[in-house]
Amino acid sequence: MQGIHIPIMERGIQGGEVNKQSLFYSLANQPEREYNNRQMVKGYILMKLVPGLESGALQQIRAIPGVTDVNIVFGQWDAIAIAEAKSLFELAKIIVSEVRSIQGVQDTTTLVQSEL
Repeated sequence: MQGIHIPIMERGIQGGEVNKQSLFYSLANQPEREYNNRQMVKGYILMKLVPGLESGALQQIRAIPGVTDVNIVFGQWDAIAIAEAKSLFELAKIIVSEVRSIQGVQDTTTLVQSEL
């Protein structure tokens, strides 16, 4: 199973590379009340795309509920998407179940917005 990269600043997870099962287990065991009084959780999804499949992949990503913006970028990553969800768990579901399952998405790293 391929790991996902999600830097997380939540109680119980200190960031870094985690696999899908441990991510969902950890998030599922967080009390829901921790999220009830917070704003939407915003994630910046950095994506590497398969050459030749970029257009179709980007079109599918734009259609995912919760994805608010998608842009092509130059450099180490091919595109960046912004997604919003009610909780960190819901954001992880968008990334793992939706974005990463699209043909043409080769790799992702997600940056979760935080406040100081």
